[in-house]
Amino acid sequence: TTAICRNYRTAVIERLRTRDMTASAAGTVENPGKNVAQKRGLNRAILNVGWHQIETMLFYKAHQVVKVDPRFTSQTCSCCGAVDSRSRKNQASFVCTTCGFHANA
Repeated sequence: TTAICRNYRTAVIERLRTRDMTASAAGTVENPGKNVAQKRGLNRAILNVGWHQIETMLFYKAHQVVKVDPRFTSQTCSCCGAVDSRSRKNQASFVCTTCGFHANA
């Protein structure tokens, strides 16, 4: 967070609901959950990152913090603003189908 605040005047973060993202998949006795072990591992990984703590430190250190709606952020071109799911070729690359802008995802 220190490097982010030193290099950039404004920090933009997604408004993520980690409580909802880390809800248990165990289910009930009548309706048991599926892939419980995988969900437990995902929950552990999300909580180990400490997104809430990073957000708290950014609000403390940064000049300005903007929280944006996370919907379609990985599909929106930062150059022209076009939203297209086909722009994400894979997890690591972004190529805008409208203007041809290339970036790491």
